[in-house]
Amino acid sequence: MAVFQIALPPRQREYETIYLMRPDVTKESAGKIANRIDDVVKREGGKLTLVETWGRRQLSYTVRRCKRAVYVYFKYIGGSGLVAELERNLRMLDDIIKFQTVMINPEIDLTEYKVDPNAVQFEELDLPEDVEDDKALERALGFIEPQKHARNADAYTDDDIENISDDDIPDLNNAKDGES
Repeated sequence: MAVFQIALPPRQREYETIYLMRPDVTKESAGKIANRIDDVVKREGGKLTLVETWGRRQLSYTVRRCKRAVYVYFKYIGGSGLVAELERNLRMLDDIIKFQTVMINPEIDLTEYKVDPNAVQFEELDLPEDVEDDKALERALGFIEPQKHARNADAYTDDDIENISDDDIPDLNNAKDGES
């Protein structure tokens, strides 16, 4: 008795990936990253559907000592092996500080999917130089003392601190309700 197996084409899914590059990334380095992503997607049998460069933006928290990053967003169609290979390549690049991939559509039909050729071109990175406040840079380097808040400024002088006795400090452990 012969058993026939039918080879089904691999399941195609739609994914989106956002990756963050260092804010001081060069045009050449950004171009190499874009070419590498394009090569990986084609080599793994995927298809790019949309590429957007969002530019340099402020991060909500510091990532690898960077407060700003260059954001790049792209959508593509492929299998789970493509995602694994793409993320492996992104992990190896020094200019990539963070990335995230999300599956958008678990089942997609490639025959019905139309792609605009202009939408899948990686834009050449043309970022203006980051203009920083000179005072902020000097403050970060410790050349200027940080400003004091108005309510705390000159609240106590050094003489006041030396003249404080134990009677002036309330004992919170033995305080009764309403006393401080």
